Amino acid sequence: MDRIMTFGFLSGFFTLVFLGYRNRLKSRLPVIPVSLACCAVYGFLQGAWPLGFCLIAITAGEVRRWLRAGDAIQPRYKAFGADQPVILPGTESRLTRMFGST
Repeated sequence: MDRIMTFGFLSGFFTLVFLGYRNRLKSRLPVIPVSLACCAVYGFLQGAWPLGFCLIAITAGEVRRWLRAGDAIQPRYKAFGADQPVILPGTESRLTRMFGST
């Protein structure tokens, strides 16, 4: 294994790990866009430029998602006298609507 292959393996591995935990990360660190950008660099270094261009587009989408994540964090307010928090428009999932909150 040479250095480029090792770099590609590590960047792909970290991308898969962080994408798997994307919804569980509390601080929404920019590690996902960084790891995707490393995968794009690997694609260009290897000579697979279509892969590099696709990963650049995915990286741009993840950067946009990361920048908007700070705006989407809303406190959960309790309704007056209710045990359940008030569900803000657009934050209720389909499973919650079907089966109720647990």
